[in-house]
Amino acid sequence: MILPDLRIITEVILYCCGFQYSTELATKLVRISEFATKQLGSRTHYDFGLRALKVVVEKAGNLKLLATGIISPTSDEIEEAEAELQQYLKSLLPESKPPTNAIGLRNSRTFIVKRTQ
Repeated sequence: MILPDLRIITEVILYCCGFQYSTELATKLVRISEFATKQLGSRTHYDFGLRALKVVVEKAGNLKLLATGIISPTSDEIEEAEAELQQYLKSLLPESKPPTNAIGLRNSRTFIVKRTQ
């Protein structure tokens, strides 16, 4: 089976999106993708293949077109971007836990009442 040349595919997509230094950017993106694949192993939930690389490159292209003013965002795109950002931020933040004091004990009024009884 023949493997696709990720660098050439990425370079062409970047060039079509208007990136001036598409060759250098494609080389860097492919290296990052290959490095992540090697470091994270062959687990199924890590996907750094052509599909993931294509999504990243297309998002970068859309951001470039938006930043240069060539295209203007629609309200649906803005809402979708905000939802994606909120979901991403939730994944970064740890789950909320009840407040604790300096030594890690929960501040619970029922605990204090039971302790004093």
